[in-house]
Amino acid sequence: LLLGLAFCPRGRFPWREGGKLAGWQTAVIVGLYLIRFGTEGVWPGLRTSAQLFLAFWPGMVFVQSVPAAEIARTLGRVLPYKTAFVLSTSMRFMPLVIREIRSIHEAQVLRGARILPRDLLRPWNWPDLVHCVLVPAIIQSLALAAEIALAARARDFGCAEGRTYWPGK
Repeated sequence: LLLGLAFCPRGRFPWREGGKLAGWQTAVIVGLYLIRFGTEGVWPGLRTSAQLFLAFWPGMVFVQSVPAAEIARTLGRVLPYKTAFVLSTSMRFMPLVIREIRSIHEAQVLRGARILPRDLLRPWNWPDLVHCVLVPAIIQSLALAAEIALAARARDFGCAEGRTYWPGK
């Protein structure tokens, strides 16, 4: 983890996003442990949250610090090239999907949907989250996947027996 932090470019490291995610994750997990086990659930909840944080943080550092082309090339050495393509493409477009979800959420909040965090404390508002954010996000993700598939098909991806690539780097 420390080695990844040392080599991560300054402008690309997700300090704020990762910190927010860790904070929300800790609050939710400790809250669930408190509901289930009472005050004795605080320490196991914190431990579980720390374990999840330590499991995913190195991956976040890795994805932020290594160029996508290098990740795809490395995955192609150990996995079939189609699987490597799918994994590297999904890692590449995940930030785009997250931005789309945020913009959908903001637009729906401006339209008056009850999907703010304080509104979601009431379970009867959860269907609004599904109808206003999750369904449009899934539709946008499927449209993006269709565009990626069309672009890959236009480049004859998968037609050759082995991997074809530009002989550059």
